[in-house]
Amino acid sequence: MPLIEFNYNTIRALRLLPSNPRQTYTQKGVVGLQLIIAWKKNAERIDNIKRVDAGDYYTYTWRFRYKDVETEKRTSIDVGIWPAISAMDAVSICKGLHLQNSMGVSPKAEVLSNRSSQIRDTSLEFKLTPVAFRVDEVVKRFAEYWPSTGKDVGTLNKYRSTLELHFFPIAGSRDIRTITAIEWDSWVNNLANVAGKKGAAANLHKAGRRLFSFAAEQGIIKYNPLLQRRSVLESVRIEPDKRFLDSEQIHDFVNNVDDLKIAEWARVTLKMILMVGVRIEEWQRVKIGWINFKNKKIDHPGEAMKNGKIAATPLTDDAIDLLIDWLKVIKGKYGTIDKDWYLFTNQEDMLKPCSFATIDEVRKDRPFEGFTIKTLRKTISTQLQRQGCPPAVLRAIRNQTITTGVEANYDFDDLYHLKKEWIEKWGEMLRAVKSDPRALYTDRDSHLDSDKASVVDDLFS
Repeated sequence: MPLIEFNYNTIRALRLLPSNPRQTYTQKGVVGLQLIIAWKKNAERIDNIKRVDAGDYYTYTWRFRYKDVETEKRTSIDVGIWPAISAMDAVSICKGLHLQNSMGVSPKAEVLSNRSSQIRDTSLEFKLTPVAFRVDEVVKRFAEYWPSTGKDVGTLNKYRSTLELHFFPIAGSRDIRTITAIEWDSWVNNLANVAGKKGAAANLHKAGRRLFSFAAEQGIIKYNPLLQRRSVLESVRIEPDKRFLDSEQIHDFVNNVDDLKIAEWARVTLKMILMVGVRIEEWQRVKIGWINFKNKKIDHPGEAMKNGKIAATPLTDDAIDLLIDWLKVIKGKYGTIDKDWYLFTNQEDMLKPCSFATIDEVRKDRPFEGFTIKTLRKTISTQLQRQGCPPAVLRAIRNQTITTGVEANYDFDDLYHLKKEWIEKWGEMLRAVKSDPRALYTDRDSHLDSDKASVVDDLFS
């Protein structure tokens, strides 16, 4: 039997093959406790079941297996279902029954007669919570409702991922009507200040606000406990990440990015981000037909951009060559190219963009300490600023809103030509730094002469 860690996220991620009717799992150090996952009686047996839909296809049964002290025979008894009985409660129940058996009290007789108070209380709580009010079910309805809002599916995926990872283990089976603002504060603060995950806490608060707002709009709850709390809790505010790659690090990156053990589409994406600065979420939405090779740019419709405004990304000759090589890979795989296909996809269906989950996997393979994908965008902005690029042009390169109010009605170009000029300068800098690790240093940077540098090196050798 496979060994796993009994917790919400691990259990929800388990999958059965269509040919396998059931699977039993155990946890190291917990004697006798088993989790049995089986296909529901009338469920269609399919592969690639989404995480949030797993409960529609599988049943999860906690079972206690032991050697009866009276009969000295191996036997077992079901003690409840998950997630009605959480992993933590199941472990506690198992240990209690194991102790009773060692004292000569039959676990089966105990469970069948009156159960332990812990089992009874947990089961009662679950039965009194109608399915429509369970947190995980409300999240499912929230996801079904999302397309009608017309908002980006990527945002929904972020919300669901955050809620599943940080909220479901705490309250996935809870009645959403019983959750209070005080409880929410404690969960978010604990994630930020005890677990040390302030960024995750900020994301959880944002996702929670949207979920509770939906529940209030749909009449699922009478009052939104997070109403008017637009900002993240003060205790989980995070400072902006000020890190960027210096000249030597950029040299290392451009020379070693092809050695990263990640998918080819991911490597190409990283290179394109460093070349032109488009956000990774916006690269996720780029379709092949948006690439205007004739005019050396990508035309982004407003709905594909974070600020909702149409944008054009100028392409350097190196970026054009990289995209041509990537399209050759796509054509070699599929025999043809459809302009409605997404430029980057990790799935067989080219009409579906690469998933955020896979993009997160890219973040795990970091060539430098503290490196993140956003570091690449900050590197362009900071390095061009050091070279004298005007702030308004930097905002245009980052595809951020430049003008507001009445001026926005007359500024259609968004400094495109200056943006193009500086992107081309940046392309020249990248070519230079690939061979010379100090190519991006300016006259303002101080450098120790080689003789004194040798003396210092000798001191620490």
